[in-house]
Amino acid sequence: MSEPTNKPPITTVGPIVDSIQRILKRWCVSQVPLIEDASAGTNTIKVKTTVRMGEGDELMLRDPSTEEGEIDLYIEEIVDGTT
Repeated sequence: MSEPTNKPPITTVGPIVDSIQRILKRWCVSQVPLIEDASAGTNTIKVKTTVRMGEGDELMLRDPSTEEGEIDLYIEEIVDGTT
C-alpha cells in the first residue's frame, strides 16, 4: 500500500474550458443571418433571431461575398423580441 502524500489531487481543466467556450459562443462574436437584404442608409434590419442581442450592443454588418464590413453600429431598439 502506498503512503499518503500532501500533493493536491490532479484535476483537469476540461470542464472549465468547456464552460468558457459556451459563454463566449453565447455572448461574443455571434453571426446572425439577415432575413432580408439591407440597403445602404437603412436604419432597421430584420434578423433571424435577437436572442443574443440587447439594446446598446455593438454590431458589424458584413458582406460574406467580399468580406467587407461596416463597423461602429449599435442596437438602439429591438422591435420584436419574440424569437
